[in-house]
Amino acid sequence: MLFWNALAPNSSLYNVPIAFRIEGPVNVTALEDALTLVRSRHQILRTNYTVVNGEQVPCIRSAGRLKIPVVDCCCRRAKPTAPDASILVNREAQRPFDLRSDSMLRAALVRSEPENHVLIMTMHHIAADGWSLGILVHELIPAYDAFSRGAIPQLPDLPMQYSDYALWEKENFQKPAFQETIAFWKEQMSGCPDTCEVVPIERPRPAQQSFRGSTQKITLPLEFFQQLTDLGQQHRASVFMVAVAALDIMLSRYSGQTDIILGVPMANRSREEFLSLIGCFMNQITLRCDLSGNPTVANLLEHVREQVLKAFFHQTLPFTELVRLLKPKRSSNQNPLFQVEFLYQSYDLPLPDWQGLKVSRADFETNASKFDLSVIIETREEFEIKFEYNTDLFEAGTIRAMLRHYHWVLQNVLHHPQAHLSDFPTGFPCPIESSAVSAATRPVV
Repeated sequence: MLFWNALAPNSSLYNVPIAFRIEGPVNVTALEDALTLVRSRHQILRTNYTVVNGEQVPCIRSAGRLKIPVVDCCCRRAKPTAPDASILVNREAQRPFDLRSDSMLRAALVRSEPENHVLIMTMHHIAADGWSLGILVHELIPAYDAFSRGAIPQLPDLPMQYSDYALWEKENFQKPAFQETIAFWKEQMSGCPDTCEVVPIERPRPAQQSFRGSTQKITLPLEFFQQLTDLGQQHRASVFMVAVAALDIMLSRYSGQTDIILGVPMANRSREEFLSLIGCFMNQITLRCDLSGNPTVANLLEHVREQVLKAFFHQTLPFTELVRLLKPKRSSNQNPLFQVEFLYQSYDLPLPDWQGLKVSRADFETNASKFDLSVIIETREEFEIKFEYNTDLFEAGTIRAMLRHYHWVLQNVLHHPQAHLSDFPTGFPCPIESSAVSAATRPVV
């Protein structure tokens, strides 16, 4: 991340934002007190990075007070040309960090009505990951509640700091047992291509990655999630494994390849002490699946399950070390080893009334994409499938069709586990919702 920050210092590629819609009278002072407390507890949120004698050196700053600017959009009726709240929230989510001087946690309140706000909080990925968002909210709520009542928050002491984890990780690399992890990944990735391109792109790949992106999504009822859960249980697999198998099927049929490599971010919090720390513990692993021999969905699920369990067991090798180990041919316009990422996340964020406030999740756009395509599944009140894609490579209509196709493959995996890969159509994209699609193109057995 330091490398990419130096290459593109004004990029928001590694911003980690989260936003909440708040209805009711917000106590801004208590909110500032609560976020100041959270930042003071986690040194990594107060760490900046400077160059000393040619080396990047982390520097932990004093706590200080975290100020929350309040942007008022209430006057928009009198001035219709003023940007609305959603535009301002998106701007804040996309505002880049200066790693040399900025706090790695910032927040802003966008007020659209006297008692209607959006709270947007953003951390930099160098200091936080998806798991950290949950910790931020879990600490923020009781702290805000206490400060609002004029009380002192009683948060549990942290067992360690992120720098302690970094030292532990460095020492762990030196242990003889870690050689077994290295040996596993050498065997697992033997003979793999320098980069696995399994989605045919629509436009010539630019000479330099821009990371410009957008998203398309569909939202399904939780009953569909429960059906996938039931299918997984029948085959000793998780919903994650079912979703990976369906994605492998779709990508294999698009590309004609049977060696599919996905990037999968892992929480990588293997010890209890790590669970309560804000920090970038996440590690990217590669999930390689063999779809040769025209297997059935059930056979593929068994293979995916085996590959996932092995990869999860050996998840501690940092992706940067894997790249150094394999030495793939590098290019400035592609990521090494894979171009498609798969992310499954189930948020457990407490959203009760905060001191009389009604709080709900708010959407925002980052307009960034680290990969050609990221398939993101979230389970909250509903089952959401989101495709984040590079806009230099794909049209929005193509991604919408891909998204519908993936949903369609999931449905057929669910209802026809004995179908073979050859029963699924080829083609990119597949107009699956068109009434003109013939029955011969549908994998209904």
